[in-house]
Amino acid sequence: MTAPEGPQAPNAIRTAPLAAGLAVACVLGVVAGAATGAFLGWNGTGPIRGPSAAIVGGTCVLTPALAGYAALVLLSDGTPGRFSMAVLAGSVVRLLLSLLFAVVTLLVLKPEPKTFITAFLASGVLALTFETAWSMRAIRRVSGSVPAGPPRGALQAGAP
Repeated sequence: MTAPEGPQAPNAIRTAPLAAGLAVACVLGVVAGAATGAFLGWNGTGPIRGPSAAIVGGTCVLTPALAGYAALVLLSDGTPGRFSMAVLAGSVVRLLLSLLFAVVTLLVLKPEPKTFITAFLASGVLALTFETAWSMRAIRRVSGSVPAGPPRGALQAGAP
């Protein structure tokens, strides 16, 4: 009898939580940017200001996040080495495209810069934090390892 393969395999990775977490991170970043801009009175004079500038900033993270997610899904085949590299490739795609989108948006659309950058950075940091936590758990699961503990022979508090 062989072990089940595919989505029912014991070490199968579900990537849908990653997509949902990245979307939630971007929404929270937009809320943080819009709230900060409103609280500090960043009205600006550009064509895109206020909450709209925050939404554009979050979109500059969300769109590349979905592209990075697609890269992860397309490059991964479930083996530990390939999955780890797919996670890394997806993250690099997300980070570089986010930066490119932000620079092009600032130059072309000219949103109110303080609110835009606050929302962009908040969304990016939250997305990176969630992606890192998810990928650490997923890589452990796909490799079949247990959560990391202290190294063998490490000094522990209260040990003789």
